[in-house]
Amino acid sequence: MAYKALVRPKLEYCSAIWDPYQNSNKATLEKIQRRAARFVQNDHSRKSSVTKMLTNLRWETLENRRTKLRLTSIYKEVHNLAPSNVKPLSNTTNRKTRNSHGPHLLDIPAFNKNCYQYSLYPRTTREWNLLPLETRDAP
Repeated sequence: MAYKALVRPKLEYCSAIWDPYQNSNKATLEKIQRRAARFVQNDHSRKSSVTKMLTNLRWETLENRRTKLRLTSIYKEVHNLAPSNVKPLSNTTNRKTRNSHGPHLLDIPAFNKNCYQYSLYPRTTREWNLLPLETRDAP
């Protein structure tokens, strides 16, 4: 309870916007959760499996939680539950692909640098457009 009340909120503050893309930064955040799992389970043995501890505690990885938060943020914008900065996919292109059908598809913003490529909108709109139609259009 202490981890979920005191530590995880600090790790997830603004995580819908700030989501590290470099593996070293992701690993740093995950190490904190893994250390907390050892503390909660009171098992500091090097032979113990932290992955098993996380499974027993039913704690999702922080990376999965951040992805869900980003997609939730886009969902709210698309369905007018929050102020929107996303642009619907324009119908000016004649090119049809597997994922170019259905409502709520978004244009992927142009980017020149990695720091922008992995920011909220370019990164999440790619993931959003790959979601099944039922998920994008859910009430």
